[in-house]
Amino acid sequence: MKKVIFKQFVFSTILSLFIISCSEDTESKNNDTPIAKGESFYITLKTKKEIGSIMSIEVGVPYNNKKEHLKGVWIDANGNGKRDVDEGVSKTNSRTEVVLGNQTIRIYGKVIVLKCDRQEIVELDVSTNPALYQLDCRDNLDLECIKICEKQYEDINGAGRNWWDKDNSAKWCIQRP
Repeated sequence: MKKVIFKQFVFSTILSLFIISCSEDTESKNNDTPIAKGESFYITLKTKKEIGSIMSIEVGVPYNNKKEHLKGVWIDANGNGKRDVDEGVSKTNSRTEVVLGNQTIRIYGKVIVLKCDRQEIVELDVSTNPALYQLDCRDNLDLECIKICEKQYEDINGAGRNWWDKDNSAKWCIQRP
């Protein structure tokens, strides 16, 4: 029992040491893409992929009232902050391919699962979607910081959520209000 507690303490301490304050003002970098009015849950990511290329993302929504939650999920691939006809997500837990109209995109709605592995992501901010429960962003080799809120950090630290990144080498960056 003492070994388990000690291991949790060591893990917690090491993870805390890796937390960095993303000193660069990432919010000002994301200001080129407006936030849709009335949307409280969203995820922002930036990719190195060229405009016009395809990005493949998988999202999952809460199981209770799944159809209603899915109606509220959309991917703003052109960065205009408005829901266009082709930006809805029609299926949960399956890959959705979007044509990039901007290198910074937002995923709106209450998303509990996000799989964005191998998409050349360089910035990922999930701090504005506290419902996110499972994250798979492996093999995004230039992703150095995953911005999370304090509650998400507490859940990760307590092993309450399933989060994967590229061999745990991305750092968790706490977003404080």
